[in-house]
Amino acid sequence: MSSETIRRCPFVMPNKGRACGVQLRSDTPFCYNHMPGGESFSKVKNGKTITRVPCPLDPSHTVWSDKLARHTKTCNALKKRQEFERNQREFPWLVENFNVQDEPALSNKPMDYAEFAQFIQRFDRQFTSLELPPLETNQIDYKHGLEDRLSELSNKKHVTQQSSLIGHLAHEKLLGENAVYVEFGCGRGEFSRYLLSALEADPEVVAKNDQFLLIDRQSPRMKFDMKMKNESHVAGLEVTRFKSDIKDLDLAAAVKQLPSPGKVVGISKHLCGTATDLTLRCLINAVRDDKFQFGAFLVAMCCRHACKYNWLLPESREYLQEKFGINAQEFLYLSKMACWTTNGVRPGLSSSDGQDHFSKLNLQERTRIGYQARRAIDESRVHAMRQRGYSVALFNYVTSDVSIENSCMLVRPLVPEPQ
Repeated sequence: MSSETIRRCPFVMPNKGRACGVQLRSDTPFCYNHMPGGESFSKVKNGKTITRVPCPLDPSHTVWSDKLARHTKTCNALKKRQEFERNQREFPWLVENFNVQDEPALSNKPMDYAEFAQFIQRFDRQFTSLELPPLETNQIDYKHGLEDRLSELSNKKHVTQQSSLIGHLAHEKLLGENAVYVEFGCGRGEFSRYLLSALEADPEVVAKNDQFLLIDRQSPRMKFDMKMKNESHVAGLEVTRFKSDIKDLDLAAAVKQLPSPGKVVGISKHLCGTATDLTLRCLINAVRDDKFQFGAFLVAMCCRHACKYNWLLPESREYLQEKFGINAQEFLYLSKMACWTTNGVRPGLSSSDGQDHFSKLNLQERTRIGYQARRAIDESRVHAMRQRGYSVALFNYVTSDVSIENSCMLVRPLVPEPQ
């Protein structure tokens, strides 16, 4: 097939502002990922008209109506559902929607770009009027247990971030005996691995009976779990991994499953979008259990474009409404703006280019607005946790040349004032 006859999916992806471009089959106007349901997408087959209909197991994709019965027996959503139900019967810490009870994720309405453009101008004025001071940048060059990694790598981006985060844990006296380090959104568990190395190498830390609980909704390959166990000399070390979406995690019950439940120190390096808000909910629910010991939560945040409005804490939503008049639809605009910070400048363009954008803002102006949007979401989280009675610090844990996604939040219980 020549390049002139290849048909491409014309669906415009809102988050990227360009067409999908996937090669199409001859009988479809869109690729299957972007094929809407309904009569407007139908065809005649064997003398019968068939249409695209939403999959009843997962409405995010559609199926030809004549293949629906067969599809519902083989759909990946069915297999995931069956696996979840088996796990829920086996594991007491897995409770469907435990942290979002009666709050299903809202589906976004289509974006009104004229309304979006007006919102940008209003938000810019309101944010500027708050006169928030710039975040303090506090990058700690912590080296215990990381010396070899720092010397071997030519690209030190990730190890520099790990070094600073571990340094903040050390500075806050959060490294020590009989702690439970819970890494949310752990992936392969790399951050926990180097935290364990630091525990063993830092002469000011007593590493004994420490436990690591790794939480992730996926089960990636090349995990570091066994390396942590094999490389460690810490007495009584336990490394446990639970496969769970954070929204379904009863953290207090999970910690009780460990051999020696202790004070929980939550950690995460780049906890994506709504996962940060779900983790805050998870911790708040866990603290309701009298036997749960909460020490702190240190999280480097990212990907605010992936946040869900109604999974923010209620106090976060109240903050955004009070300061900026933001409702559910306008939060969609706010989260989209937040990713402008990290879009970068394409080759051949300068920061003063890009005024063909629907907002009429050039790249430099959109980057500035993106920082504001990101800060507004983070400040709403800070406000929410303070309203809940916690001590919260928001700061940049590395400089922006190391990572543009450099904002970090430390949540701790308030220390009662001496009588």
